[in-house]
Amino acid sequence: MFLKSRPPITLVCSAALEVEARASLHGFVATERLHFGGVTPADAQRQSIEVPESHELVGIDAGLFAQVNWKEMVYGIFGSAQDYLTHHFGFGLLHEGRLVAEAHGVVGGGLVEYGISTHPEYRRRGLTKVVTRQLMKHGGQLGLWTVATCAAGKVESVRAITQSGLRQEHSYRVFTLSR
Repeated sequence: MFLKSRPPITLVCSAALEVEARASLHGFVATERLHFGGVTPADAQRQSIEVPESHELVGIDAGLFAQVNWKEMVYGIFGSAQDYLTHHFGFGLLHEGRLVAEAHGVVGGGLVEYGISTHPEYRRRGLTKVVTRQLMKHGGQLGLWTVATCAAGKVESVRAITQSGLRQEHSYRVFTLSR
């Protein structure tokens, strides 16, 4: 199957039984995703941001885009650094010149949906909260509502998302084709 050579593919569609049956015939597996929201643009603009000592909070630009830790996902969504810089935005935390935490925003329909990544050596230090809050604040300044989604079983992602102030609004079924 030609899709097997591509990155993981997720279909968001009707949860009807016939859809699941057809998807499973082609190797797709049903999973549950959680949707979070509830932060207005005005609320997002009031986010307090405390940058840890010895770290620098920066916007993702063309030079920094080359360092993103979440390359496969970022390139899968945005395609190129130019597309990312033209239509979307993100923020990163640098430690000794190294990108150690990042938040990327996909913009559309009055929303910014964020994705986050923290280098494994720097997790559990509150760094994700810093970049997420900056992304939310910037989105709020643009009049965007902030949302996030993750797989239902990703406990660390759920924790990070709820610590940013978002709350779960609903869940939905998706179908994923892994490599």
